[in-house]
Amino acid sequence: MGMKGTAILVAMTTAMGLAHANVGLDFRADSQTVAVGDVVSVDVYAVSDSLVNQPFSSGDLIVTWDPAKLNPVSYSNSGAGYAWGNSGFLFPSLNSSLSDGNAEFSFERQLFAAFPEATPAGLKLTTLKFTAVSPTTQTTVSMPLTLSGRTTRVFDPVLPNTNILGTRDSGAFVTITPPNTNFSGNLYLQDTIFSSGGPRTIVGTVKQGTVT
Repeated sequence: MGMKGTAILVAMTTAMGLAHANVGLDFRADSQTVAVGDVVSVDVYAVSDSLVNQPFSSGDLIVTWDPAKLNPVSYSNSGAGYAWGNSGFLFPSLNSSLSDGNAEFSFERQLFAAFPEATPAGLKLTTLKFTAVSPTTQTTVSMPLTLSGRTTRVFDPVLPNTNILGTRDSGAFVTITPPNTNFSGNLYLQDTIFSSGGPRTIVGTVKQGTVT
């Protein structure tokens, strides 16, 4: 076999290896407890299915939630492990409303830059954010495989339109408690006393304390 044949074989072997590499998508933290009105943050990670880093080019993540418990959805790329060329709720099919309980977050690599790589520990893609709306013992942010013709997927960096999605997270669980009613500050105490001349109001000293 000549040098040309060897080069072609190496290229084919490399492409096949990348095509069979799987990248899982993981929600973190798996569970959290917040109060009504608090922001719920769910980090999204790309995780290699082996002990080595695995590159990918782009992907789409379908996310669903109960809009009576969490709403609306937004995102932040602060702290992400890669500077995306383009990312967000890019396509209109599931993103016409970000308050209806479903959305699709998409991420695309920078052109002419290195591919992002899923690591065994996980590469942070983005953070999904919600506001806690009403109390519940448990509500779930889920990652369905398909919804309304859209698919959760991760694309191979070499073979066009090749989905290399591995495992999907079973969901991030959120407990929502009633609003926090703790108050810490200056309490002004007022008393009314009676005397032969009629009632008189006396404002007492300023107190520091907590009301629950």
